[in-house]
Amino acid sequence: MLIKNKKWKNIIFLSIACVSIIFLFEIAPRIYNVAGLTIDLIVQKYKIDSNKENDELISEYGVRNKALKRKIGRVVSDYERSRNISDILSFVDSAAQRTKVNIREIKPGKIIRNNNLWLQPVDINISARYENFYNYVRSLENSSKVMLIKKLTMISGESLGGSLDIKLHLEIYLNI
Repeated sequence: MLIKNKKWKNIIFLSIACVSIIFLFEIAPRIYNVAGLTIDLIVQKYKIDSNKENDELISEYGVRNKALKRKIGRVVSDYERSRNISDILSFVDSAAQRTKVNIREIKPGKIIRNNNLWLQPVDINISARYENFYNYVRSLENSSKVMLIKKLTMISGESLGGSLDIKLHLEIYLNI
C-alpha cells in the first residue's frame, strides 16, 4: 500500500507503533505471569512427588518400627506378672559353686523401675581367693541376664588364709 501523503504516513506509523507498544506492555507481563505460574506448577509437582516419596519412606519406617517393637516385646519379658528373682539368685549361687566361691550373704534390695526396665539391686558378701573371684565375675558377665557390678569392696585376707572378704553390689536387669 502506497501512501503519498506524509502526514497520513506518519499517523499510520505512529498508530502502529502505539498499538505495538500497548500490545507489548499488555502481552509481556502476561507472558511473564504464565512463565512464572508454569514454573510454580513444575515446582509444586516436584514437591508433591517428593512428598509421596517421603510418605512412602515414613510408612516403610513405620512398618520397620512395628516389627522392631514386636521383636523387643519378645525379648523383654514381663516382670510385672512374675516378680520372681529366685532364678537369678539360683544362677548367682550356682556360679559361685562352679567357681569355688563361698557366698556368706545375699541381700536383694527393693526393685527399681526405670522406664520399662526392672532393676533388682543385690548385695552379696563373698569369701574367695582372687582367681576364683575373677572366674566368678567372668561367669556373671557371661550370663543371660544383664548384670552390672556397681560397687566392689575387697579386704585382704592374710588372716583368712589367702582368701579375700568381698562385698559386691550388683544391679540385675530382670526383664532384659
